[in-house]
Amino acid sequence: MKLFFQKEYYHEKDSHELEDDSQRKRNWCDRNLIIKDPMQSRLYFLWEIIFMSAFLVEILFVPYTSCRTTEIMNILEESSSVLEMTIDVVWILNITISFLTPFEQDIGYNDRFGDIARNYVMPAMVLDVLSTLTLLTNFKVQWMYYLKFLRFYYFPRALTILHRVVDTFVQRCNISKQARSNVQSITSQFIILFTIMHVIACGWIFVGEQEYGTWLTNPNHNVSKTTDPTTIYITSLYWVVTTLTTVGYGDITGKTEEEFLFTMVVEFIGILVFSIIMSTVNGFLSAQGDVDIVEVKSDQVDVWLVKLDNSRLSKSLPKILYDKIKVYIEQSMTHDHKKLIDGYDFLHQLKPRLRYELIKELFEPMIRDFDHIFHYEDENGRIMETGTEFLTFFVSKLYCRVFIANQTIIKRLEHFSELYLIFDGKVTLSLSQKDRNEYFTLQTTTYFGDYQILLNLRASETYKSSVEKSTYCHCLSKKDLLDLMITFPDANNTFKRRA
Repeated sequence: MKLFFQKEYYHEKDSHELEDDSQRKRNWCDRNLIIKDPMQSRLYFLWEIIFMSAFLVEILFVPYTSCRTTEIMNILEESSSVLEMTIDVVWILNITISFLTPFEQDIGYNDRFGDIARNYVMPAMVLDVLSTLTLLTNFKVQWMYYLKFLRFYYFPRALTILHRVVDTFVQRCNISKQARSNVQSITSQFIILFTIMHVIACGWIFVGEQEYGTWLTNPNHNVSKTTDPTTIYITSLYWVVTTLTTVGYGDITGKTEEEFLFTMVVEFIGILVFSIIMSTVNGFLSAQGDVDIVEVKSDQVDVWLVKLDNSRLSKSLPKILYDKIKVYIEQSMTHDHKKLIDGYDFLHQLKPRLRYELIKELFEPMIRDFDHIFHYEDENGRIMETGTEFLTFFVSKLYCRVFIANQTIIKRLEHFSELYLIFDGKVTLSLSQKDRNEYFTLQTTTYFGDYQILLNLRASETYKSSVEKSTYCHCLSKKDLLDLMITFPDANNTFKRRA
């Protein structure tokens, strides 16, 4: 686990003078209106709770109101219109507050009004304005009401706020970080699952109200279009649950072609949803052991960061930088194959075939993504392979490196000390260290540094992580790679022929 921090990301000297100069250059709006630190503001956290509550009510109310096509205007003219107007007012406030909320950058917040406005306008502001047009027309234009579905764009943000709220309460309990993470994940899964069932239930009502002969007009179902709306909704939700779970009692069935098509779509959605749920539960169970190790190391990092912060009397460590360091270290520990394997002596005692099967089981996603490293087709069409034993030791010696956005990985004319396998993010190549000279991008699942090490060449380009987000790489040290080349001649021939 190795982290690189460049000097240009953090300057210690003359910090107060720099702050005074930058403050004088700001306009009145930047100095007096912009929220300085959203993550530390209790009032902003309270606002996010209000926004999240309004959003959760909206995702329940809008699909249900939209599906009752024969009564939509009557519904809006009743007391429920007051709730709709209240939510629209919250959305208008959200437009205003969004212009005053700084957005996160590499190790801090960009709190300049002009940059905030440009960041918010597309597409969030456009969607917000369109979804509030109904309020401006006083609910007189029916088709405008369907624009409220654009607010589902904020679903990820609502889940993030919900995680913070849940974590605030869970932190008071004496449970591990993994347990807290599981509580957040289970909460998110429940919200997503219920939202899917609610939207499908509303869609089933919408289909049933279209014409005669549907499930709402079937005398055997004990419901009709004149039945109490609550009873209709509960019946529809019951049908959704039995269909998604593939139980299908058959007491509520469709009769028209539209209902048959809708039912088939719901059955496929059910297979997808419950596959994701089972995969998530399996992830909880399989990740427990690794997370325990990461948690211990994270606690040690906490102590180290506090000591570092206390030693810097002139300026405190920014919280966003503090959090990013923790995330980087946790990610590095999680993807550190070498650290995990070195902790157990039995690997070298296993027979080669069993050793390969073990490594393949542990790191199957990584082996699948980088399978092209271990195979090569020469100019004669002959497939050259490195062999399973080489693959076993190659994968078991990998460690993780995290490069923050726009960080130089290798400078031009430098020697490579590692082989890099990109498993998340991108790496850009340029003929100098200036961004404008970038001419090529290495995508996820590509690698670099192999032929430079084997042929003892210097880097002919500058390699930098992408400017959008951090880049994560599996790395193999130069010494380990050369040792593997000596130990496995077939792999050596394959790598050198490819180089």
